[in-house]
Amino acid sequence: MLQKLLNNTDILDKAMSEKVHVPQEYRSYVDGQCFNENSLLARDEFTIALGLYIDDFEVANPLGTSKLKHKMCAIYWVIANIPAKYRSTLNSIQLALLCNTSTVKECGYAKVLQPLIYDLKSLEQNDVYLEQLGESVKGTVLYDAADNLGAHSLAGFLESFTVDKFCRFCSASSIDTQHQDGVCSGFFKLRDKDSHDKQVQEVREDQALSQTYGVKRACPLTENVEHFHAITGYPPDILHDILEGIVPTELSLCLKDLIDKGYFTLEMLNQAIRYFNYTFTDKTDQPQEKGFSAKRTIAGNAHENWCLIRLLPFLIGHCVPEGDNTWEIVMLLKDVVELAVAPRHTEETLHFLDCKIAEHRQLLLSTFPDFRLRPKHHFVEHYPQLVRKFGPLSDVWTMRFEGRHKNSLMNLIVSLQG
Repeated sequence: MLQKLLNNTDILDKAMSEKVHVPQEYRSYVDGQCFNENSLLARDEFTIALGLYIDDFEVANPLGTSKLKHKMCAIYWVIANIPAKYRSTLNSIQLALLCNTSTVKECGYAKVLQPLIYDLKSLEQNDVYLEQLGESVKGTVLYDAADNLGAHSLAGFLESFTVDKFCRFCSASSIDTQHQDGVCSGFFKLRDKDSHDKQVQEVREDQALSQTYGVKRACPLTENVEHFHAITGYPPDILHDILEGIVPTELSLCLKDLIDKGYFTLEMLNQAIRYFNYTFTDKTDQPQEKGFSAKRTIAGNAHENWCLIRLLPFLIGHCVPEGDNTWEIVMLLKDVVELAVAPRHTEETLHFLDCKIAEHRQLLLSTFPDFRLRPKHHFVEHYPQLVRKFGPLSDVWTMRFEGRHKNSLMNLIVSLQG
């Protein structure tokens, strides 16, 4: 597949396009620490950087005892060298592996991934010949995008986020994350390759240590792919952390409080959503009308939640008096979202993001002292550090990958029919 794709002149030219590096700016993955510390990818000659994505998805919509019966595990890949605006098209995303989720649980990732690992090792060690260049080039995996559960499952971290050491980025305890704004102050020590490898070895000898370290086993990719490591290979995902995590949770909390204060009613909010003059992509991503569920969240997918928090000041901002703390929480969250999805960063914008995250956290907990921070709040606190490691986080999120599941299902049906 790499030979076929990169023998296309247009694709090869885009993959080999010069990526300009500006000191203290983060425009793409080549500006990130993980790329520049990769001894294979950071070479002067052309090398292939691959981005992987792993996710489980339902091929039907069953209920009850059959809910997980037809669940599939899929792994996709993209040529990360291609600029993000071209890489985001569904045609650029290739299916690498598809199997039943039950098979993964029964056999383990190491066994299921064997064919893919064989190809990745071959790419690192034996090269792939590109006719257009008249030479062979090497490559490896730069990152593996996934939601938090998928990343922890494949990387070998504990998959429960109610455990004490739930973070794959640092060694924070769950108690400390509730009471200590540790990321901005440097309170929490980030995980590193050497200490992680040592912890994996100790857990092999004594499984009880998995609760102490938050690690349950080695990552199959780390064990077999020379230039990939679990500590530097699993970036955060804005889609699941913020747009499908923090945003719906906090909007439910804050909108209910604003309604209880009498600034507007739920019907007024829904009318504003219903009759707003949406344009361009907002017409497709128009937010759903709101209600408040027992789960303390609001309905809507990532696109709809993103649209809602961006347009909320135009929908109901005029109803809220100046200086209201609850409204200020929403506006600070809006700032965090816009900074998190930004396609380019400088050291100044990262410091600004740091401050916005800390200010949002402090105001949220002071206004709602009974509110318990989710693990995703802690993950977001790492974002300024992680931009320095991976480049802009919207370059490595799962937003476009998730749209590929429908095509994978069609491919499966065609192969079964054949």
